Amino acid sequence: MLATVHIRGRRILCTPVICLFLFYLFILSSLARAEEVSSITLRDDDLASMKMISADWHYPTVWVGEDPCRWQGVICEIFTEGIFFTTTTKAVVSISLRGVCSAISEEDEENCVIGNNLGNLRNLRHVYLNGNGFHGEIPSSLSALKNLQSLYLNANKLSGTIPASLGNLQMLEKLYLNSNHLSGTIPGKLGDAQNLHQLELQQNNLGGTIPVELSKLRLLVQLDLNDNQLEGPIPAALGNLTALHRLHLGRNRLTGAIPPPLLGPGLPSLTVVDLSDNRLTGPVPFGICKMKNLAVFNADGNDLTGDAPRCQPVHGPHSDAENRRACREHLRGFCVTLPQVRTEL
Repeated sequence: MLATVHIRGRRILCTPVICLFLFYLFILSSLARAEEVSSITLRDDDLASMKMISADWHYPTVWVGEDPCRWQGVICEIFTEGIFFTTTTKAVVSISLRGVCSAISEEDEENCVIGNNLGNLRNLRHVYLNGNGFHGEIPSSLSALKNLQSLYLNANKLSGTIPASLGNLQMLEKLYLNSNHLSGTIPGKLGDAQNLHQLELQQNNLGGTIPVELSKLRLLVQLDLNDNQLEGPIPAALGNLTALHRLHLGRNRLTGAIPPPLLGPGLPSLTVVDLSDNRLTGPVPFGICKMKNLAVFNADGNDLTGDAPRCQPVHGPHSDAENRRACREHLRGFCVTLPQVRTEL
């Protein structure tokens, strides 16, 4: 009689005795591998960088011990390098911390900065440093993190400008810099980070115009520039962001007409549009009548001509399906007043 054993994803047919023996060998090899993994040390440059970061952040009360891979909020992975002669080491791939600056006295609080040493962790993929009270500027050294996928620096006290070199991060998917004191303009270079899905820059002091280069971010799902001091027209090229779900441009100083490509069937996934409290003029483009997935639309506080529709999230901010139905009903009343519109609302 044959039995079946599954080892490392493979299904093996064998006699009960042979299956038992194979399973025993698998257990022994797994124990040996676990012992081998536990003995792998952190890469020397990562070890040095983590110790300098700990000193920069005055964080020894939580980061204790000689192995940073065991520190709170730090995740390491094993890497094997080389072809003929391989070496196996560990490297830091994720850092997630809150309240770093809260342990520092008020007179030293402004010295609590991110610092340049974080940019030396070349295998870092995820940085979650939101809500730490960091002061100072965003280090340009972060642009050396070629594997970085998530950068959360929101809800700090960061000042200065956004480093244009962040646009060199081709793996970056999520960039959260909102709720800081950032100034200057939005670098057009960010349009080169073409893997970006979420760009959150709201609640800062950013000025200048919205760079047309952002229209190159074809994978962008969410763009939030609310609560800044942005001026000039809304680039019509933002209508090329066909993957966009949520667009927030409210409470700025934007002028001119709402570009027709921004409100129409060319953005089939667009669910939320906030253009409120700007200086926009002209009518609402009638292409809005073709937007089947629109759930929230707010253009209040502008100088628009004619009746402007307003779709509120009457069913709550997380009930898109219900809000879509309510918005379609609201748009029906708006769109039947436009003789040039033929729609299947």
